[in-house]
Amino acid sequence: MPPLITRHQCQCARCQEPGENPVKVLHRQFNVLLSHLNEQQRRWVAAFESRLLGWGAMTKVSLITGLHPTTMRRGQKELDNELQGRPAARARIAGGGARRRLTDEQVKRLTAILTEGATVHGWLNDLWTLRRIGQVVRKELGEEVCVCSLRRILNEQLGWTLQKPVLQLRDHDDKEIERWKKEEFSRIKHIARLRHAHLAFIDESGFMLAPTVRRTYAPRGHAPVQKVTDPHAKISIIAAIVISPKYRNARLMYQLSNDYANFNGA
Repeated sequence: MPPLITRHQCQCARCQEPGENPVKVLHRQFNVLLSHLNEQQRRWVAAFESRLLGWGAMTKVSLITGLHPTTMRRGQKELDNELQGRPAARARIAGGGARRRLTDEQVKRLTAILTEGATVHGWLNDLWTLRRIGQVVRKELGEEVCVCSLRRILNEQLGWTLQKPVLQLRDHDDKEIERWKKEEFSRIKHIARLRHAHLAFIDESGFMLAPTVRRTYAPRGHAPVQKVTDPHAKISIIAAIVISPKYRNARLMYQLSNDYANFNGA
């Protein structure tokens, strides 16, 4: 479905009367037209209409469109200048809007600081929270930035997003993994091809039978209760992805354990 376009409801005396009348129809059509224009185009059309109506027109057009008289005066000045310097495809001119809280140099400095990790700056783990980033900005850059502005800076200027960390073993060795894939796995594939054997990738996992707990809305002070039959129950599973000798098809094979039992090496 296309997005719904909201339009202003005229507040003039004729439009507040019950039933239909020609004035109400014209004002409704005028607001429909404005709802399909961008910000600057609405300002110009309303300003032009106020010029046509004469004395007291700004107050009347403001009731019809909901635009402030100051906005229409700005539109009239832009029309007097024949819209010089106003781009046709943009609602705002380049450089318009609120000033950025951090300069480009400060953003580069902040990127370098965050890339170093939180432990370098005194925290016990490498988790960057908005509170921690705010303290770093205050200490290193000398700027006081609110949480909303920090979130916008991270998303729009740094390209950082809120993510869940990936768990990794402390003895994880990327170089050794790459060596194994290039040397050992290549040798395994070569031997399997000579023997016309299948390749099997085996791993073990488990399923906790407790339901997933997620945040939900509830009255303040009345935490919702979720009933659980056995919060410690689990089922272990061992599975293998088996690839045919000529790599033409793959199969998934698995086996479930008894309740509370785990698969061992054998």
